[in-house]
Amino acid sequence: MEKSQTVNQEKLASSAFSSDADRTERKLHFVWDECQPSEMDKGHVWAKTAEKIREYEAQVAVRRTRLRHRWLTRVLCGAAALWVLWWGGRAFYRWQQESLPFLSKPFEADDVVCLDKDDAVRLVLLPDSTRMWVNEGSRVVYPRAFAQGRREIFVEGEVYLEVTRDEARPFVVRTDDFVVEVLGTSFDVKAYHGSPDAVTLLEGSVRVEDAHRQTVVMQPNERLEVTGDGLGKKEQVDAQAYVRWAHKVWVLEGEPLREVLHDVGELYGVEITCDSLVGAEPFYGKLYVGSNVSQVLDAIRLTLPDNLPANEEVFRIKQKN
Repeated sequence: MEKSQTVNQEKLASSAFSSDADRTERKLHFVWDECQPSEMDKGHVWAKTAEKIREYEAQVAVRRTRLRHRWLTRVLCGAAALWVLWWGGRAFYRWQQESLPFLSKPFEADDVVCLDKDDAVRLVLLPDSTRMWVNEGSRVVYPRAFAQGRREIFVEGEVYLEVTRDEARPFVVRTDDFVVEVLGTSFDVKAYHGSPDAVTLLEGSVRVEDAHRQTVVMQPNERLEVTGDGLGKKEQVDAQAYVRWAHKVWVLEGEPLREVLHDVGELYGVEITCDSLVGAEPFYGKLYVGSNVSQVLDAIRLTLPDNLPANEEVFRIKQKN
């Protein structure tokens, strides 16, 4: 029985980086490896977890829309909470949106937080004092207390991290398609479903590993895209431009307006276009980004020179598919 259980565990673990493995299974593997209490009945909980994985894999084969995926994640979060509560273990699994102190207490359902697209950017202080900005529509899983030998989180969406340096404990960010490992640095990880994955490095050095075990080391002001086929080519960029979403004030020094509008669109999840003459206009100064894209565009309109159109039709907004 024990041998069979071990084989099943290894079989599930071997599929954790497979292109066909369900994203939910990968999150459960992370919870299992990083967030389980030592006093739990591991064999029984693993069996329960594997059973739920199989149930939801069957549902995944029927429907794969984003709406359904979001619903499934919430259901799974609730189910996981009920299992651990039922077996009386202590766990440190949660979808976190704010810093909480370490508390040695039983796992509670209200510790599970799901950040949806309507949520604002959140600043979170991780257990090691690493500062993490979580973008809208993102979800993050991490233990309330990091292990002695490593610090590891699971990201779906986009985060910007300023990692506290600790040479004895590398900091690892896992996504569905790649892994980033650092000691102490500042970088952005973008891993939304349906859009290209990317890592942008501001300071320090990071090592990125894809699902095929291919690795690349990045230096500051480099950006790397990751696809299902593996790691792309590194390109030189202004890394600050890729983390503007984490701050409410953007300092712009002559960027073409079309690029500014592109970044604003990325922030609010829309596509913003304008005439070529307007798009070539350089933008200088501070741009305050709030909760309403129309207010941001109104502020930009006020800065346009008199020889350019400044009516409401100068910018066209289209919802992304």
